[in-house]
Amino acid sequence: MSQVCVSPTDERRVSPRQRCLNGAKIVFNNNSSVIDCVVRDLSPQGARLLVASPVGIPDRFDLRIDRSGARHPSKITWRANGQIGVQFSTLLDDQPSAPLTQLSSAL
Repeated sequence: MSQVCVSPTDERRVSPRQRCLNGAKIVFNNNSSVIDCVVRDLSPQGARLLVASPVGIPDRFDLRIDRSGARHPSKITWRANGQIGVQFSTLLDDQPSAPLTQLSSAL
């Protein structure tokens, strides 16, 4: 199995994501549907999530971080091999109680 590395020139994110390993939930259908996931990378603009299967996950949902209880309206930007990339509707830095450094340490 080969690994693919992304060079800095291929990087499209505005700010780099911080690696993490945090439990979270994908919440949709007016809070009636919940799918467990793991946040693997996090930035003020979005995250990379590990999921059992990306099938059935809607394009837009709330990402709820288990430990902090923070909710982030999210939009899927890509899906591949049990992972999804999401973009937050509002930047984490725009939320006074959740700067990235505080959010990462709380997770």
